[in-house]
Amino acid sequence: MLAMTVVSAMTAIFLAGPPLPREVMESPFGIVCPWSEVGAGGMGAVWCRCGGGATSLGDWPGTQPMSGVFRWDDADGEMGRYEQQSLIPEAILSYTPDWASRAPGIADPRSRPPADLWDYYRYCRAISARYAGRVWFWEIWNEPNIGFFEGTISDYADMVKAGSCGVLAGSPEAYVVFGGMAGIDRPFLDRCYQHGVRDYFDVMACHPYQWGATFNDGWFFDKLKNCRAVMDEQRDPGKPIWLNELGWSTGDAAITEDVQARLLVQCYVSAMSRRDLGIQRIFWFAVKDWGGPGYGVYADDSRKKPAWYAYRTMASSLRDMKCLGPVTAGDGVRAYAFAPDKGDRAVVVAWSADAAHEMALPLRAKPTRAWDMMGKGVQLGDLTGGKLTIKATPQPIYLETTRGDLAGLQPVAPLAIPLPDPTRRTPAWISVYPQAGCDMPWLWRGRNTVLGGRLFDATTRPLRGTVVAELVDDAGKVLSTARTPVAAETMTDARFSLDIPCPASAPAEATLRVTADLAGAKLGDLALHVLIADGPTISFLANSHLERIMYVQPEAKGGCSESMRFGSEWVYKLPVPFEGQARVRMLVGANAGAQWGVTWSADGKSWHDLMAGASWPDWHEKTADGLKPGSLYLKCAGNNEQVGEVRVTFVPGAR
Repeated sequence: MLAMTVVSAMTAIFLAGPPLPREVMESPFGIVCPWSEVGAGGMGAVWCRCGGGATSLGDWPGTQPMSGVFRWDDADGEMGRYEQQSLIPEAILSYTPDWASRAPGIADPRSRPPADLWDYYRYCRAISARYAGRVWFWEIWNEPNIGFFEGTISDYADMVKAGSCGVLAGSPEAYVVFGGMAGIDRPFLDRCYQHGVRDYFDVMACHPYQWGATFNDGWFFDKLKNCRAVMDEQRDPGKPIWLNELGWSTGDAAITEDVQARLLVQCYVSAMSRRDLGIQRIFWFAVKDWGGPGYGVYADDSRKKPAWYAYRTMASSLRDMKCLGPVTAGDGVRAYAFAPDKGDRAVVVAWSADAAHEMALPLRAKPTRAWDMMGKGVQLGDLTGGKLTIKATPQPIYLETTRGDLAGLQPVAPLAIPLPDPTRRTPAWISVYPQAGCDMPWLWRGRNTVLGGRLFDATTRPLRGTVVAELVDDAGKVLSTARTPVAAETMTDARFSLDIPCPASAPAEATLRVTADLAGAKLGDLALHVLIADGPTISFLANSHLERIMYVQPEAKGGCSESMRFGSEWVYKLPVPFEGQARVRMLVGANAGAQWGVTWSADGKSWHDLMAGASWPDWHEKTADGLKPGSLYLKCAGNNEQVGEVRVTFVPGAR
C-alpha cells in the first residue's frame, strides 16, 4: 500500500555507530514515514519505515537520477531528522529509475525490474556503504507480490539475491528485510523460497491489513501462523517476522477517529502477544493522512488524531515490556499481561472483542491504578473472590499490577531467534528459471527438457565449477540427474543450461534440487517445484505479474487479492501451439460455496462448458478437445468466483 526485532544480542551490531540501549533495540513500536513528534519525546515510535518512493532515504530514482550519478542531500537531511527523534530507519530500496528500468519510457517504469541487475547491486552497495553504522535494516522492494513490482516471481527472487549482495558489500554488518508482502501471500512466498531466497535475507515482512470496525484477531493470528508455517516448511524457522505496514483508514465510513485509535491498540497488543511466532516489529501505516486516504495518526492539516494519543499511551505504558501471555478473563474479553525482564511490575491490557462484556480478571490483589487508551485514569471497583469484575468495552484499558498478583495467566514461550551472521554468505548466487510464460518449471514426461540458469558473481575471485540438478519425488528418491559446467569472472554473471531427463514413470509433480559446487564457495540451494507433463505447459498464479500482462484480458471484471482473482466474470487467453487437446487444471471455486463455472472457446465467441460447481476453491481438472493452433479462451463466471492458480498442458494429436 506504500506509494511509488531482533533478539537482545543484536545490540552488538551497533558497534559501528552510537550504541543503543537494549530496550530501544527490542522495541516493537514502528511508524511508516517520518513526521514531527513521532519519535522520542513525542508519540514514542522507535522504528520508521521509509523510502519506497514516499521518502528520500532508500528512493532509488531520487538518489541516482542517472547511471553513475548519486545525489545524497535529501537522504542525508532525512537521516539527520531521524537521529534528532531517535528513530531507527528501515529503508525500502526501490523503485527503478527510468534509465535503469526494463521498460524505459513507459508511463511509470518504476515498478518494472531493472534491465541489468548489476545496476541494483551497485545502488544497494552505494547506499548501504554511505549509511553504514547508521542504517542497519534494508528492505528489498515494497509489496512485490502485487502491482508495485511488475516482474515475475523469479525476477523478484533475483532482486533479493542481488540486493542482499549489494547491501552486505556496502556494510557487512547490515541486515536485509524481505519485501513486505501485501497481505500474507503463501503461494508467492513459497515460490520465492523455491527460487533460493532463504540465504539472502534476515527478516520476513508482511502487511496483514484487514477492514471493518471490528478487529478480527482470529483471522489475524491465522494469517501470521500461515507466514510462519511457510518459513518452517522451507527450513527457515529462526527469523523474525515484521509487520511493517498495517492500519485502518478514517476514509472508511465505519472507521471514526476513535474507532481507528482503539483498532490501533488492539492490533498492536495482539501482535505483541505472539512472541511464539517471532513477531517483533509493528509499523502503523501511516504517519499522516496525505490528501484523503485517512490512515494517518495526523490529519491532513497536521492535527493529531486520537490514534496519535492512543499510540503514545500504549508506547509509554508498555515500554521495556514483553508479553507474558493472555489472561483468562471471561467470554468475549481479550486480556494480555506484560512485564519487564526484571522487577515485579506488570501491566494488563484488556478490552472486549465486540460489544460490551463483563470482564472477570483473576488477580490476587487489586490493581494499583488503571487508565484508558488516552491515558486518562479509570476508577475500579473492589476485588471480590479473587476477581476484579468490571464492564469491558472495545476501548482498551491498562491495569497496573504485579507478576505475583497475576492469576489465570497462560504463559507463551517466545520463539528462539538466533542472531544472523551476514559474514557467512558468499556474495554470489545461482538461479534456474521457468520457461517463458510460466511461473513454475515443467518437464516433458519421457523426454529431456532444457531449463536456463544464471550464476551471479559479486566476489573478488572468479567462480568456476559445476551446477547439479536432481529430480526428486516426494519420497526423496532421485529420478534423474543433470550436470553442467559454469564459470563467471568476478563482478560479472554467466548464463548456463541444464538438460534434464524426465523418466516416463515420473509422478505428476516433483522437486528439482539445484546445487553448485564452486571450489568451496557456498551458495544458496534451490528446490523448485516442477510439473511433469505430456506436452508444453502454461502455469500462473492468479493476480500475478504473468497473469496480468500475458493472460487475463483487459476487459476483465472483478477484483484481486493476494494470489487470488475474484469477481463475476473475466477471461483468460492462452496460446495453443499445435492441434490436440488442452488439459486444464484450476484452483477454482466461489466465496461461501456459491455457484461458479468455467467455459472454453477457440475464438472467444462460441463457448463450451468445461467445469462448474458450488464450492469453495479447490483443484478441478477437465479437458478441452479438438483444438487447433491459435488461442484457447477460458471464461470464469459465477457468484464471486475465485481463482488461485491455472495450469494448462497442451497434448499434441490427442482425442
